[in-house]
Parts: sequence; structure tokens; C-alpha cells
Amino acid sequence: IVDNFSINDTTVDAMTFISPNELAVATYEQQLEIINLSNNKIVSVTTFENGINGYSSLIYDPYDSYLFLSLPHHDNQVAIINKEGKIVSQVTVGNSPNGLVYDPLNHEIYVMNYASSSVSYFASPIPSIVSHKYHSSNFYKIYEILSLAAVIVVVLGIVIIYLRR
Repeated sequence: IVDNFSINDTTVDAMTFISPNELAVATYEQQLEIINLSNNKIVSVTTFENGINGYSSLIYDPYDSYLFLSLPHHDNQVAIINKEGKIVSQVTVGNSPNGLVYDPLNHEIYVMNYASSSVSYFASPIPSIVSHKYHSSNFYKIYEILSLAAVIVVVLGIVIIYLRR
């Protein structure tokens, strides 16, 4: 262990790194804390009146310098938060948003909506939402195809490295 530091809550729900030296931590209760890792001091605390309450996801968009926090138990929203910890906007997406992914090429945020079996996405930082419904059987087929493609790429890479020796 290199170092330990304390936060204001007993349960961490999600966290993400903010370059160059900060960590954003969403607690189970109702706070988002931004911690300076050079001195382990809490820089800001954002409070959500209805709480975060578990199963959230937290990501950082380094291009636009925004944090995105899914709030599955808070009107099915994703909170957009600046680096100073202020809520800039809240975007309503599908039911129970609990997975977030940032697309760095298109500057879009993808949201997995657990209860509605859908994926929503919007441009970062301006929310213009598009939602697509995926049937689980089709989703698993896509997952299997992508998994197989990944295995093939890895095997080809190993063969190429082996042949170059």
C-alpha cells in the first residue's frame, strides 16, 4: 500500500481519476467528493438531495473536463458535473442508468439503462439524447461476435510476433 486517505462516507459507490492529480468519489449516500491526490485533501463536495443510493457509474471526459454520474434511483438521470464539483446539468435517460462509457472520438456519453434494456447516448457536454432499444438475445450475439473477433486479433498478433523472430 502506497497511501491511504479518508472520505466523508463509509461506502464508496463509484470513482474515477481526474487528470492530472484528482480523484472523484461518489458515495452511496448523497455526495460526490473530489480529492486532490497530492495532499489527500477534499477539494469539493457535491450533495444530491435524493441521494446516489447505489449502482451508479462515474466517468470523466478529459476533453470537455466534465464528470458524468449515473443516478439510477434519482429520476433516471445522469448528472453532468464540472471539475469544481458544480452540477451543470442533469439529463434524463432510460430506466435505471448504471453504466457509462465515454467515446473520445465523437465526444459522446453512452448510458446503459438496466431496467429498460436500452442504451442512451448524448454529446458531451450538450445533452441531445438518442436512445436505442436492444433485445437481450441480439445483444448477446453481438457480444459473442465481438469476443470472437478479439480472440482472433490476439491470436494473429501472437502468430505475427512469433514469425518475426
